[in-house]
Amino acid sequence: MKQPKGTVETASTTERLPLEYSGTRGAQVPTGIATAIACAMLFRGLIFALGVVSVYTAEAKFNPDNATGTPWVAWDGIHYVTLVYQGYAPDMDSARFPLIAFFPMLPILARPLALVLPGAAALVLIANICAVVGFGFLYAWAKELVGARIAIMCVLIMSTFPGAVFFSAALTEGPFFMMVSMALWMLQRGRFWPAAVIAALATALRPTGVALAALIPIYYFIQLPQLPFGKRAAMFVLLGFISCSGGMLYEAFLWNRYGVHDAYVQAQHKWEEGDKEMIKQEAAEGMKRYSLRFFIDRAGRPQAWNRVVALVLVIITVVGFFKPGPIPKAFFLVPLLIFLMTYIPNNGLRSSSIIRYETAGVPIFLLGTIWLAKFQRRGVLITLLSIQLLMQCYYAILFSRGSWVG
Repeated sequence: MKQPKGTVETASTTERLPLEYSGTRGAQVPTGIATAIACAMLFRGLIFALGVVSVYTAEAKFNPDNATGTPWVAWDGIHYVTLVYQGYAPDMDSARFPLIAFFPMLPILARPLALVLPGAAALVLIANICAVVGFGFLYAWAKELVGARIAIMCVLIMSTFPGAVFFSAALTEGPFFMMVSMALWMLQRGRFWPAAVIAALATALRPTGVALAALIPIYYFIQLPQLPFGKRAAMFVLLGFISCSGGMLYEAFLWNRYGVHDAYVQAQHKWEEGDKEMIKQEAAEGMKRYSLRFFIDRAGRPQAWNRVVALVLVIITVVGFFKPGPIPKAFFLVPLLIFLMTYIPNNGLRSSSIIRYETAGVPIFLLGTIWLAKFQRRGVLITLLSIQLLMQCYYAILFSRGSWVG
């Protein structure tokens, strides 16, 4: 099969699914980039509107400690609004010092828009636009690997995924999802330098950008074995340096401003102390963590549901390293590193947030879609999409009111 211009010729890129896996039995699925973007815009518009209605109908159910009353600006979004207007703290004694845990790329992008729009609106606008663009690149990448029908199914599954609710918020999930989708599409076509630049931006956007930055040089090294080892090693170092440059520049900024090399680590400790304080409060209320009462109390909360979904994502990630299908095996490094960076800190206390962070683990969703397509049952797909969408709608209502959903 003729490869697109610039594509790295590998078994993974040339492998295609059998014809019978190209869609659900009896289903005429509309395909094309326009359809993919239209689907993304439809779901994002629905979820966004639901969040707006939720805020203005909240009444006594509104949590002013973690929400602003502005639709889709809650929890971490509040801190990003602060950074847009005030920037980082001048010294480590400032109450704003812990905000250095939030990387600068999103506030930098929002500041010019904040000259003509409220800062909160600028952040929400950027997040939503980036998410839609990301779905376009997700479709384009998946189409090259598995064809148009499974690609559009992947867009549908990703659009309705409960964690995709955060694409609508003033957070980095939408931009990071876009950057990962863009980078994978570029790598699939052998465009390593642009992919490294995208990874550099990702490392200035959020800590898990490191997962994407690690993939770029590793993928180059293993995908071009015909080149001399010395050249591959040199390119590994150079691509790795470029891919990490955004995060390194931010570290240099922090070191220069605060005069210590571990300012970021110190800021993270302050957030972890807050997590530990929450556990102490639960204990003071007679709620022993991981007790029977604890699990009964949590069973009806989104955090418990998130952990079940997270387990499914982890299983798909592990299987992907052994049976990746047409997806390059190295691509599963991204969701694996994202999982480790989410779970390890505070001994799994943030595990309910895995579904939020793994919205950038796009190989998981494509592999899951491939498995689902093998059933060739439209009812299975519709049931999954319906359950996911209902969960995402519920999360949209809760999030904008200041309730924690991931």
